[in-house]
Amino acid sequence: MCTISSIAILNKPYDKGTIVILIMGSFLILVIVYLIFFLINRLLNQNLLIQESLKDATIKKMEKDSMYDDLRVAYEKVETMTALKERNRIAREIHDTVGHTLTTVLVEIEACKRLMAKDNIEKSLEKLDLAQGQVRKGLNSIRESVRILEKGNEIMDFYSELKSIAAETEKHSGVIIKFQVDESIKFSEDQKKVIISTFVEGLTNGIKHGNSTAFLLKIYRENERAYFSLENNGKASDVIVPGFGLRAMKGRAEEIGADFSVLSKSGEGFGIYLSFEV
Repeated sequence: MCTISSIAILNKPYDKGTIVILIMGSFLILVIVYLIFFLINRLLNQNLLIQESLKDATIKKMEKDSMYDDLRVAYEKVETMTALKERNRIAREIHDTVGHTLTTVLVEIEACKRLMAKDNIEKSLEKLDLAQGQVRKGLNSIRESVRILEKGNEIMDFYSELKSIAAETEKHSGVIIKFQVDESIKFSEDQKKVIISTFVEGLTNGIKHGNSTAFLLKIYRENERAYFSLENNGKASDVIVPGFGLRAMKGRAEEIGADFSVLSKSGEGFGIYLSFEV
């Protein structure tokens, strides 16, 4: 409802310039109001997009974290199962050694008793010496098996463990891992540890940071050196910025006198390389 003052204003005569200014002012106010609403609406839409992006990123991170947790658990499971298998094998060897030793010693003692009954002292002593030798041999074999069991870090079958790690990684991440491995090469225990840790770290980094879907593991020998390489088809850059994982791999390799290097080329993937004296 119009007031008297507003009616007076409306009825008040204005020149053309004033009318133009009033119209332009009103239009400007409308434009400003429209812009304010437009900006508010745009901000709301951007907030929704950001929320959706954060939600997607969180879901993807959770999925990736879950996959890496699965891989970590799988690697630990491989180590445990490999150790248990080897311990069981050694336990069977101890059982067989003890059984064989006791059987042969009993045979020698029975022969000794028969010879002593015939007053053949010389032959009896020979049989006792043989029995004593069998007992000593059996004890040495058992001591060696127990030493390995107590040491613990030497009982894993190296090449079987590499294959188990690859199988578990393929199972949990869907990648493909190819092997070109000379299993006749004998590595020291320290070298085995470095190779296994580099293999695990290389697979994890390749999947996590490079989105790799395929890996090629090579272990081969040339002259007096053995070589390890793990190459992938993931995202790579011509410029390498070493993170904690690469620095840790390099440090472990250098501690045992191994050479460590990496190769990264955009469009061609990423490679990790070790070489050892064997």
